[in-house]
Amino acid sequence: IGNESPLKIADEDGSLLESVAKTIKDANGRELLLSYHRTSDLNDWYIVTTVPVANLVRDANQIASVTALVVLVAVIVAILIGVYIYYNVGTPLMRLRDLMTEGEKGNLTVRAPIRSKDEIGEVSMSFNRMMEQITGLVKETSRSADLVLNTGSELANVSRNTATSAREISMATEQIATGASNLALQAEKGNEMTLEI
Repeated sequence: IGNESPLKIADEDGSLLESVAKTIKDANGRELLLSYHRTSDLNDWYIVTTVPVANLVRDANQIASVTALVVLVAVIVAILIGVYIYYNVGTPLMRLRDLMTEGEKGNLTVRAPIRSKDEIGEVSMSFNRMMEQITGLVKETSRSADLVLNTGSELANVSRNTATSAREISMATEQIATGASNLALQAEKGNEMTLEI
């Protein structure tokens, strides 16, 4: 008490601030955290506290280790979640994409396996229903095309028969016309003979 402090807390011009916290070195060269605060305006007393920096950062390595461990665990958990999502969401979606590509190429027999009752399973069921409806529409279109083709064939046959009948009618009409014209000539001759008689 009453002696000069070994800790130089004043600025170079000898003035002190109201309060400050800074690092300094003591006589032994140890780094200290110095904190002081003016307690009263009446007597210019200051409360001065020093703490070795080594004591403050002693637990920092332990905190850094725990932080690194937590980060490592978080990365591992994130990777595991990513792998889980890839196998439970990504893989089924890629399978559905491949099946849709097959359907696009014309293979209407493809169906998606339903392994779960979640959204992926619902998408698979919807894909299967869509493919069944498309297959039904294609079969119905094929059936309609066959019916149209059969009707066309029948119409062609009827048209041929009609053409044949028309030719026969034409020939019969020609024969009737020829016969009528012969009858007309003979009637004229008969008329002339009647006049002569």
